[in-house]
Amino acid sequence: MALLWYAATTLSVLAAIHRLLQFHAVHSFFVSCASRTDTRHQTTFKTLERHLIPDKTVPASEAPGSIIFEFEKDGDGLVVQVPVRSWWRTVTARHRTQAMCREVDLISGDWAIRGFYASTPVRGPPEKPNLWYDIQVMYGPAARLCQLRRSGSERAWQLDHMILSVVQDAAVYFKLCSTPVWLRLVYAAANVISPLAADALTRRLLWIQIRTMFFCHDTWEYRGRCSIFRIIWPFFNEPEWVRRFELWSEEYMSTQFLRFNYWLGYVFLGMKPEYPGYKMNASRN
Repeated sequence: MALLWYAATTLSVLAAIHRLLQFHAVHSFFVSCASRTDTRHQTTFKTLERHLIPDKTVPASEAPGSIIFEFEKDGDGLVVQVPVRSWWRTVTARHRTQAMCREVDLISGDWAIRGFYASTPVRGPPEKPNLWYDIQVMYGPAARLCQLRRSGSERAWQLDHMILSVVQDAAVYFKLCSTPVWLRLVYAAANVISPLAADALTRRLLWIQIRTMFFCHDTWEYRGRCSIFRIIWPFFNEPEWVRRFELWSEEYMSTQFLRFNYWLGYVFLGMKPEYPGYKMNASRN
């Protein structure tokens, strides 16, 4: 019991110190600060090279191009363009409300959507509440230009816009006043010793930031299920309660996983589930 009390006290003190250092006047006493990029009027995003999954058999001179995300200026759609030799997919996730569900139109290329496959222009299956869903370029790195259009509510494309903004500002995170000083120092040291280590740290922190956003925007990432009772019923004829338990475990594991990442990012890493400067203006004309 004393050990738990000590651990809780230590975590509380660390959280309080971190919150104190988030004040600009205190934080800038140690290091200079930068600001997040204002992307409210930005409609085109290109992924950074380190967020691509290139084909290692391709010579460096033929490296894949950037994946382009284009928000429609007069509509509610997001067009994704994946060049040859690049690869892209969404996380497997579901939503509990219709407001976050999107529709998808496949424009060109080879796509796979949860058991649906297409290589010609077609309307793909839409997202539906409480159904797992993901989209990916079929057959690995694209053999030809792949394009699709996703459309949905304002809340849905605002989340897409904020996520693309934090990806674009991935390295800026380590220059913010809200970022813990110790983490900024670790990143600076990693950048000097090994840029690859600095990139790995950037990807990990970006990964947590995106899950912090998921938790507060009805996007529940699939994290597996508990199938312990399949030891007794491995293939079929399982009781109804086994199926219900497995479905419940999917939701529980997803919720607790995202809740942990949300509190980790919010309390200890200076992250927020949304940023006003990343929200696209409702009027985009």
